[in-house]
Amino acid sequence: MASDSASRVEMDVVPFRLFNLRFPVLRNFFNIMPAKELFDLHTLKVKPDNLEGRQWLYYTPYSEILNRSFCTTPCDTLIVYMGPGINPEAIRSKMDAECYRCLHLRGHYHWKDVVGFLHTGVKFVRMCGVLDLSQLDMKEFFKSLLDFKIRCTCFFHETHDKNWSEAAIKAWSAVAGTDLPPLEFDDEYYADITRIPNGDTSMEVRVRLNFVELRR
Repeated sequence: MASDSASRVEMDVVPFRLFNLRFPVLRNFFNIMPAKELFDLHTLKVKPDNLEGRQWLYYTPYSEILNRSFCTTPCDTLIVYMGPGINPEAIRSKMDAECYRCLHLRGHYHWKDVVGFLHTGVKFVRMCGVLDLSQLDMKEFFKSLLDFKIRCTCFFHETHDKNWSEAAIKAWSAVAGTDLPPLEFDDEYYADITRIPNGDTSMEVRVRLNFVELRR
């Protein structure tokens, strides 16, 4: 009998579709929801627990994300200041869906951390700070970006230099299976540009003095 009673009260868990609510209900939701949580609905910013200061005011500590009893699902942008112990899979596990289209990474992180945040809906990736990406790993990392069909990937990391850019172009040629045409300077973007075949589409590679940008 107890099992029958339990089965009657068991409920299916379904995703909460905020913007499917009728306007009066939606308005009331916005009135009572704290401003920081409302911001998280569009953009979620995550930081290591030990970072303090006014510049981190709109960042949520990593441990707070993991300890929340509810899911926080940014619908547009995920920004993470990477540090020791921050696990991409753990952050993604606290979302009830993978909706974010833009990924911004700062701090110090490995290229595999970048891949750990990718899903099929991500269209823009920007990497700042210190990116651990050796020339030996470039082909594997770049192939992952092609596989996810990222439209735009910006390398703004501090460890970039001219030699790194030249190695990156060679790696892209190897991944594409063809020698890329010579770089051509583009006045609009103030960058050297070439195009990478990717199935029935192509990706445009933009190389500047301080970063490499990839745009589908």
